[in-house]
Parts: sequence; structure tokens; C-alpha cells
Amino acid sequence: MFHIRWRQQHGQALILMLAGLSVIITMAAASLTVGTVYVAKSRLQNAVDAAALAGAQVAGSPGQSALAPGEAQLITQEVPGAQGHLAIESEQRLVTATGSITVPGTFASLIGISHFTVHSKAVAAYGPGPAFNYAIFQGDPHASDPSLSITGSDTVTGSVHSNNDLNLTGNLNISGSCEASPTVTSTGNGACTGGVIQNAPQIPMPQWTPAEATPTNATTYGTPSNPTGLTLTSQNDNIGNAVVYGNLTVSGGTSISGNYLVYGNVTFSGNVVASGGSITAYNGSIILNGDVSDSTTASATGIALATLNSHGLIDPSVDSITVNGNDRVSGTLYAPDGQITMNGNVKVTGQLVAYRDLINGNCEVDYNPSALIDIPVHQAILVQ
Repeated sequence: MFHIRWRQQHGQALILMLAGLSVIITMAAASLTVGTVYVAKSRLQNAVDAAALAGAQVAGSPGQSALAPGEAQLITQEVPGAQGHLAIESEQRLVTATGSITVPGTFASLIGISHFTVHSKAVAAYGPGPAFNYAIFQGDPHASDPSLSITGSDTVTGSVHSNNDLNLTGNLNISGSCEASPTVTSTGNGACTGGVIQNAPQIPMPQWTPAEATPTNATTYGTPSNPTGLTLTSQNDNIGNAVVYGNLTVSGGTSISGNYLVYGNVTFSGNVVASGGSITAYNGSIILNGDVSDSTTASATGIALATLNSHGLIDPSVDSITVNGNDRVSGTLYAPDGQITMNGNVKVTGQLVAYRDLINGNCEVDYNPSALIDIPVHQAILVQ
């Protein structure tokens, strides 16, 4: 009797052991399959991240309006057998990369799953930074300094942001939102069609360096020890890239295009036409007087004007951009440590980005994101 009971218990233990072994094998198979899928997903995600960033860097390059076909191939190069695709959204300045790959089911095939399809997505943003997303941006964050004031019969197509207070006075027409940190005040017939945002978040002011703004294949005028400068008149129109030590003066019926880095002041006066590129004044100011205008072509949307300094101090009296008279500018005005002043019947199709902005008279600012392509400094970051 005892012998029979022992044989029954031994048989039951064998069955339980075999069942447990089956569970262990199944779990091990599942772990191996999950591990295979996880590795494939990780490799694919890294590949689409790299492709999105590469695509954003290409899309954000000056003069570039479309992606190169080879950017999507980064996905297939990094993950053989994968499918990849890149798409650009120019208005939002976003590049989306998507990828997929079929992974063998390995041990999952034992339960009828022969393969898995893995998908990954990445989104990268490109451009000079969020400060350039507004028609008018003031980066001054100090309550003790003057707030951003827009006065007169001005028209703004787009939004306005101030890291300080925002005061609106006169017969204003602002199509976008009016944001300030902390307060927006309005007197007169000022209107913000897009609404008013009080206590808006502070937006950091981007900073360029001369190295980033230095044009390639440039002709050099003068030297640091002998700043001869450069004067352009109707008799010696200049087209191309240049580094100028000393002041740049453009007058008369001159046409100027290209990218300039000027170690001094820049003055435009008379019937000057500027197009296609950027002009950066380092330790100097930019002044536009008279009927200065821009001429756009299929490959150039306008011109970017910028002032930078080496002393790291906020100095609106020196690092400034002043636009007077009946000037027309299609591009970006940028003074991260200085002031942009608009006087009279001035029209800017682009954006104003400065530590401090002063808008006087019958001025018009029309936000144009396509003008950002002429800015020499861009960044690409993953946002998803």
C-alpha cells in the first residue's frame, strides 16, 4: 500500500515539474522575444532621432527651403531593413522623422506570432529660437527698466511679447496676442485681436557670436590694427560676402547684397537697395536713413540686420538699430544687447528682436517667418 502511494506521489511530482518547466521555458522565450523587440525599438528610435536632427539642421540652413533626399537614408543606414520617412512643416519649422522595421517573432512563433512591427517617431524644431516667433520681442526682464511701449497709429501683424511690462498707447492694431511679464496696459484705441496674456513666461534672449556670424568665402577690408572701413556708392556697388574692419557706409543709389560682418558702425542713407543676406555690426550700431529698401529674389527673402558686442553689457545707446524715414525692410532686426528704434513711416516685414524696442510714429511690422532663413545662426533640437 505504501509503495503504491509513493508511486502516485512521484508521478504527480513529475507532472508538476514538467508543467513548471514548460512555464519557465515559455517565460524565457517571452523574455528573449521582448528583449529582441526592445533592442530593435531602441536602435530604430536612435536612428529617427538622428534623422530628425539632421533634417532640421539642413532645413534651418540659410538659403535652404527643403530637405535633402538623403536625410531619410540615415534611418536605413543605421538600421538595415528599416523603412524611413522625413517630412518638413515650414510654417512651424518642424521636421518629423518616422521609421518602422519588422522583427522576427523568434520564440513567439511557438504560439503563432511570426513577427512584430516596430514603429518610432521623432520631431525636431529648427530656427534661431523662440524669441523670433513674434513680430515684436523685447527681452528686457528688469522691472526698473523701461517697459515695451508701442505708440501712435502703428499696425502689427503677428504677436508681441515683452519680458517686462507692455504699454499700448494710441490707435494701434495688433492682429496677434499681446504678452507681457507681468502686465499689459492699454490706453486709447489699442486692440489685441489675439487676446492679452498677463504674467507670460520669460523667454530667453538668444546670443550669437562673431564666429557664428562670420560669412564664408568673404573678402576682408582693413585689419584690426588698421580699420580702414568700406564706403559704397553708386559707382562701386558691392555684391558678395565681406568682413569689414571699421565702419561700413552705403549711400546713393547703391545696391548691396551678401553677408557682412562689420567691426564698427553701419550707415545706410539715400536710395539704397539691400537684399539677400545678413549684416552684423560688432561693437557698433546700424542706422537706416532715407529711402532705404530691400529687393527680394527667388533665392533671398530679404536681409537680417544685427548688432553684437564684446563687453557683455547691455548698452542700448551703442548696440542699436535705428530706422528713420520712409524705409522698407523685409527681414529680421536683431539687437540682443541693444535697442531697435523705429521712427516715422517705417515698414518691416519680418520681426523685431531686441533687448529694448521703441516704436514711434506710423510704423508697420508684419511678422514673416520666411525671413528667418536669412539669419546666419540656427539651432536644431528634439521636441518629441
